[in-house]
Amino acid sequence: MNKLFIVINLALIIFVLACNSNNPSWNLPIRLGESKSKVYSILGAPDQDNKIDIQWFQKSGFTIKYDPDGNVSTIIIHGPWNKSKFFTYTNPVLSDLKVTDAIEKFKIRLGTPTRIEQPITNDPSLGKYIWQFSTYRIEVEYWIRDHIENDIPVKANEIASVVIIRAIGGK
Repeated sequence: MNKLFIVINLALIIFVLACNSNNPSWNLPIRLGESKSKVYSILGAPDQDNKIDIQWFQKSGFTIKYDPDGNVSTIIIHGPWNKSKFFTYTNPVLSDLKVTDAIEKFKIRLGTPTRIEQPITNDPSLGKYIWQFSTYRIEVEYWIRDHIENDIPVKANEIASVVIIRAIGGK
C-alpha cells in the first residue's frame, strides 16, 4: 500500500511540475533576438514601419519591437477584437496556447502569475497577467467585462493581446 501511495504521489508531482513549467514551449514562427532580416524572411515586409524600433505586420497579426542592435526584443500578438487592423494569429503562441483562448487556459498552463493588474492603469476595461521567466516575460491583457470594442463585441476573459518581452540578457 505504501509503494502505491508513493507512486501515485510522484506521478501527481510530475504532472503538476509539467503543467507549471518555467520553460513554456515556443510555438511562434519568430523568436526573440532574431534579426530584422530573419523576421522579413518569415513574415515578409512590414505593413507599417516607424523606421526606429517598431514594425507592424498586420497581415500576420504581429507587432515587433527591436532593440538598438535591430534584434527582436518584443513580440505582440493581437487578439480578435483588433481584426479591423490586424489579422488574428490563430496558431499556438506558447505551450500550445492561442490568442483566441480564454485567460483561464493561460493561467492553467503557465501557472501562478508573477504579477496581476486589474484593471490596468491606462484602460479600465483591461486586466493583465504577467509571468516572468528566465529569458522573457509574458504579459497577457484580457477584457474584464463584456462590451463593444472597435465595433466588435468582446466577452469578459477574452484575450486582447499577448506580449512577449525579452529579459535583459535573454536570448
